[in-house]
Amino acid sequence: MEVTGNGVIDYYHSLDRQHPHGDHRLYLDDLEIEWGGQLTIKNWMLSRDFLLVRKDSEHLNDALSRIKFEGHWEWRAALKDFDKDYWQLIPGIPEPSTYGAALGVVAVGACLMRRRQKAAPVHRPLWGRASADSILHRRR
Repeated sequence: MEVTGNGVIDYYHSLDRQHPHGDHRLYLDDLEIEWGGQLTIKNWMLSRDFLLVRKDSEHLNDALSRIKFEGHWEWRAALKDFDKDYWQLIPGIPEPSTYGAALGVVAVGACLMRRRQKAAPVHRPLWGRASADSILHRRR
């Protein structure tokens, strides 16, 4: 399949008698998405819908970053081993390093806020007004 511009695959399901289990599979020999194009997958559900591409697909690796599963993570699509001949395209999940980077940013932010709170001067209300002369007079 070749996608020029923006393409859509919609796994819309109705309750028909031909597909009582709702299992829909689309088998592709190759998937090529032109530069600047995008393939959007709509109404896709795990274990119900299958977008399968041959493992010897020539353009699949380039196409992965241009596939978006609507309603799922906005990350690059991922490949899951389906059988000896086909990959299953599924929504990608962030790599563990992404979670680590996000946690690191939160930790650094918390440390900076804590330092800022410690460095801030403490303002205590003065009970009554005292002039500089009366303060000096008391010390003597």
